[in-house]
Amino acid sequence: SQIPSSREELPTMMNCEVDSIVKEKSLRSMQVEPTCSFASSPSTAYSIYNRALVLSVEQDDYSFMTTYQHRTSAIILYNLALVHHNIGIHLGVSAALPHALQLYGMAMQTINQGANLADVQKLLLALLNNMGNIHTHLFDLANTQRCLINLRVVLSTSSTLMAMDEDYVFFFLNAMF
Repeated sequence: SQIPSSREELPTMMNCEVDSIVKEKSLRSMQVEPTCSFASSPSTAYSIYNRALVLSVEQDDYSFMTTYQHRTSAIILYNLALVHHNIGIHLGVSAALPHALQLYGMAMQTINQGANLADVQKLLLALLNNMGNIHTHLFDLANTQRCLINLRVVLSTSSTLMAMDEDYVFFFLNAMF
């Protein structure tokens, strides 16, 4: 498939739409209202989650990856998107940002096709966070807000164990933006 040349051509998943994931966990009725206004400068945007995710620490990696193939595919897409994201932000190659957004969206679609939300919480938080970061850099405030709202929804449903994780704290602080 060809990579779109503008934001308008990006599929819906590039806009932080996680409705079916959220609905799957019976969060349809939960309303999260934004509590802040968005500045129009990327310098005040929330930070990129700049960590690659690992596939498995299991002894039988092949068995683990085939059992969790949606999760595995989504992690690979996320990591590839993160490379493009870094090229776009840190090297100033703005054309890499739509590529990163497309790859993050593909990872989101992969999760939507069959991953168990409990198995991909951190990945989902990383996707929403980084998609929101790109939308902020592209001055797309509506999609930035969508990502932020969905980030807050996922954070609100996170397990107690996840709340002890340092990455969770990172996402929580970004969600306060």
